[in-house]
Amino acid sequence: MRKILFTILCFFCLLPMTQAKEKVDVYLFYGDGCPHCKAEKELFSKMKDSDIEIHELEVWENEENQKFLENVIETMDLSVSGVPVTIIGSSYITGYMEEYEYTIKRMIDTCKKENCKDYVSLIKKGETDVPKAEKVGVSMDDRVQYSIQYSFFDWNNKYLIGALIIAFLYFLFICFKIFRKRRKKQLTNH
Repeated sequence: MRKILFTILCFFCLLPMTQAKEKVDVYLFYGDGCPHCKAEKELFSKMKDSDIEIHELEVWENEENQKFLENVIETMDLSVSGVPVTIIGSSYITGYMEEYEYTIKRMIDTCKKENCKDYVSLIKKGETDVPKAEKVGVSMDDRVQYSIQYSFFDWNNKYLIGALIIAFLYFLFICFKIFRKRRKKQLTNH
């Protein structure tokens, strides 16, 4: 009985020593009125997660945020030509397309596994000794996941509809050709 109580007591004493997983900080620098920024903000509104903290900083109207972005670009050596700019740990993406959804999720998952640092907040505190950021591109896996989710199930996709119509017309053409051959063969046999 004493051994059981001692084991339970040790368990509860060691429990506070285990660290809770820290949140992944995601920084989105955007401009009001930018359609790509709006689409990415909608993505983040769907991704509300207890493990993710999203910092949205408007840079077209807010001069302070614009100067901060310029400082981040210079300090982390980013190659940026416009907004949106998304920074997670020491990785970043510029611009936005729908297939970036999977790239951003992959960046967040990598950051969770590697317990990456929040370099943007360090820059905000005045730190200048941060690593050069790595630009992340859309991987083939991201493109495949996007294609599976949207191309096959999104009936508003004009390319999918066009491909289906062409495939259907080709099928009809082949059927008509076969029918004509059989009909011609029947007429010659009589």
